[in-house]
Amino acid sequence: MLFKFAQARLRKPPSSLALDDLDAPFIGAFLNDLETERGAGVRTRNLRLTAIRSFFRFVSFEEPAHSALIQRVSQYRASATTSDRCIS
Repeated sequence: MLFKFAQARLRKPPSSLALDDLDAPFIGAFLNDLETERGAGVRTRNLRLTAIRSFFRFVSFEEPAHSALIQRVSQYRASATTSDRCIS
């Protein structure tokens, strides 16, 4: 889904994407699109975020020069689900 979003948003095929194309604002836009345009729930959004974090964790070992970008993307937090919220 991320690569389809990138292709539509950046008008680049996935094979032409650079790591710098997947910056924090882009990831934020993707997560927002999941919830607002695609109607995905919070759990689906959080699962996608977990996959993105895993990818960037792998990239941190392969491309240490991109550590600032990786750190910014890794700062995104999971959204609370209804069952996670405390009801008083």
